[in-house]
Amino acid sequence: MINTIPKFSNIFDSLLEGVQIHDFNWRYTYVNDALVKYSNYSKEELLGYTMMEKYPGIEQTDLFKALQRCMNERTMEQLETEFVFPDGTPAFFELRIQPIPEGIFILSIDRTQQQKAKENLLQSEKKYRHLFDNSPIPMWIIDVKTLSFLDVNKMAIVQYGYTRDEFLSMSAVDIRPDEDKEQFEQLDRSLGFNALNYNRGIWDHRKKDGTVIQVEIIANDIIFEGIPARIILSNDVTERKMVEENLRKSESRLKESQALAHISNWEIDMVHDIHIWSDGFYKIFGINRNEAEPSIELFLSFVHHDDVDFVQKKMQEAFETYQDSSFNFCFIYKDGSIRYGYSEWKFEFNKKSRPIRIYGILQDVTESKMAELKLEQQNKELVKTNSELDRFVYSVSHDLRSPLTSMLGLITFIEEESKEPDTIEHANMIHTSILRLDRFIKNILLYSHNNRTGLEMEKIPLQKTIEEVVDALRSMKEGKGIHFEVNIIEEQPFYSDWQRFNTIMENLISNAIKYHKKEESGRYIKITGTSDREKLQIDIADNGIGIAPVYHDKIFDMFFRLSGKSTGSGIGLYIVKEIIEKLQGSIKVHSEEEKGTSFNITLKNLMP
Repeated sequence: MINTIPKFSNIFDSLLEGVQIHDFNWRYTYVNDALVKYSNYSKEELLGYTMMEKYPGIEQTDLFKALQRCMNERTMEQLETEFVFPDGTPAFFELRIQPIPEGIFILSIDRTQQQKAKENLLQSEKKYRHLFDNSPIPMWIIDVKTLSFLDVNKMAIVQYGYTRDEFLSMSAVDIRPDEDKEQFEQLDRSLGFNALNYNRGIWDHRKKDGTVIQVEIIANDIIFEGIPARIILSNDVTERKMVEENLRKSESRLKESQALAHISNWEIDMVHDIHIWSDGFYKIFGINRNEAEPSIELFLSFVHHDDVDFVQKKMQEAFETYQDSSFNFCFIYKDGSIRYGYSEWKFEFNKKSRPIRIYGILQDVTESKMAELKLEQQNKELVKTNSELDRFVYSVSHDLRSPLTSMLGLITFIEEESKEPDTIEHANMIHTSILRLDRFIKNILLYSHNNRTGLEMEKIPLQKTIEEVVDALRSMKEGKGIHFEVNIIEEQPFYSDWQRFNTIMENLISNAIKYHKKEESGRYIKITGTSDREKLQIDIADNGIGIAPVYHDKIFDMFFRLSGKSTGSGIGLYIVKEIIEKLQGSIKVHSEEEKGTSFNITLKNLMP
């Protein structure tokens, strides 16, 4: 072989594989260029030197043991081994060792890159295996031809309820609802390996317990253990699809509600100056979406000329202050009719507090505006009618009292001068009727006055005012023998309308006198109360004939009279309640038949 080396050295030097020859003393007798390249030694540094001199410690390696066997036993050896060069660089070689008469011949093929690629592949497979097994989303691998499951991850087992062995005995068809199986098989088998349009998207899957879920499928074709396969990721989107469906229904209902209420929405992207109007926005003005691009100028073109300046000012203020606001305006519909609108908006800001979007609503309020205008006109007419009626009542009542006063004077004269008992009796009856009619007319005047005139605030000396009312009414024929008690604690001065307050006291105290028990001892009427900065609380209590509970809610109705017991007109307590409400107060009654009555009055202290 040594003799043939010069002859074949050119051939050996042209090889990509390393060639080296050692004698029986382990000295290098030949190396080719490829070996020199990856040994990091020159030929001169190798030839004549032993392997142990160049690679100290090599004799302790498995590689050297194989070399020894070939050298000593004269047998051919072939192996793959890792070799670490003196500078620490690792390499992986495939060695073929041949005994020759002069020693051994070694052919070394550098497999370092292939080994690295293999290791990387193993590492990648290990990593992807870990991702596959521990993915939080169900995944599986199926045979492209048979659709049988080849592998499944843990989450698929958890979510679908099948064991691993059960999965591996099934096919992808088995997890489809019965109504989808045929469609799935036809689609899947019609697609070849690496099909770009595999069944991705939303599909129904059936779990072991029969529950049908909606899943989003993502699939890719791979080679798995040497056969064409498909790895599939199955993301449960059941809840998401339910939310989307509910949102779709909600949006549909919102659109229907907006249409019924004539409401639309709009927005402006202030960063990119993009205007967006809903379909309802166009509809309010009577135009179609394709007729014009949304803009402030287009909106203003519909605003009534009387409101243009006002609307422009409101919009300018909004874009200068970035304040949420609203306004009502008048606009011209496409057919030329005048309609009414209402717009309201809000601003959206970024993290730097800069406005990025303004959004709002536009509502056609024509119907409500017309109803409002009609109501305003009706209210004006009603106010006018009531005013005229009040003046009429006042005028008529005043005109009626004048002749009654004259008649009362004549009757009094007859009562005093006549000597005939029958004439006196008839005169007394006429006198009583005139007084009753006069009180009725007086009440009508009070009612008219209460409605027509405003409040005249003044400080009211409560104790004195009530005592004066009691003194004026004490002389009533029914008041004989009644004990009156007035005790008002004035913690703070009380302010209100004196005339109206006096009317309340006169009506309630006179009623307490008129409807008291007859000819009994111990009769009383007590007026007690307290005034503070906020209110006056006053009670008028008696131990008269009382009022049955069934009538407590009716006695304040106009013209209500207790049958057989009342000689009045039935308007007095109605007027009292009206006046009390005007004075921002309230009145309550507590009463039992044959035990007495108590009126509890609360009036606001209108202290300036």
